[in-house]
Amino acid sequence: MGFNSESALKETATPVLKCKLARNEAEVVEEFSYSAGRTDLVFTYKSDAYLRRRVEELGVGIPITDKSHLKAFLRLHKRGEITEEYFCQLGANSRRESEKALEWLLDNGFAERTPDGKVRTVPYLRRHITTAIAVELKLEKWRDAFRQALRGRSFSEYQYVVLDADHVSPALKNIDMFENQGIGLASVDTEGTFVEHHAPDKQRPFSELNTWRLNEKTLRQSSEA
Repeated sequence: MGFNSESALKETATPVLKCKLARNEAEVVEEFSYSAGRTDLVFTYKSDAYLRRRVEELGVGIPITDKSHLKAFLRLHKRGEITEEYFCQLGANSRRESEKALEWLLDNGFAERTPDGKVRTVPYLRRHITTAIAVELKLEKWRDAFRQALRGRSFSEYQYVVLDADHVSPALKNIDMFENQGIGLASVDTEGTFVEHHAPDKQRPFSELNTWRLNEKTLRQSSEA
């Protein structure tokens, strides 16, 4: 007799997965929403040094929660020192929207003006999340979970599909799909017994926007704790 709901699977699996797939110092983000969907669990590892530099040395303790502000930050972050005029020409936003976003970044410590009148993001500000493990939980619809795991490559280094142990057989018959795409496959039963059927390959996240979204989500989550 397997789990009667995905919420029951999630309740049993979360602490087990933290122990088996991650480590005790890993933090979990539940229901992480991003541009391509939502991931059930994301286990994250952070650099205390990077986080301390951001919050204590740079004084940037608030997260960027607005998507337009985050996009503006990334446009500036990758270009070094540029003029405000040039910044306002970047992206698809109107000049007014770009000016407002830049002003928000300046007011909240994410950006600064240089002595010669240019703007830049504050030096040494970088993501404190260094590694992320994305986990898709399903009772038996492994193909749906597999597709979702592929989308999780946009922000995570490792992706797993975790199924109810009573319904893992169809996925095991198609283990070559997981092997070919580097997606991990595991199962958990109602007693909390964990089996890893295939370990994932490390991937390089392909979306800077989504990796920063996760980064800012962890900061927001910490401030709300």
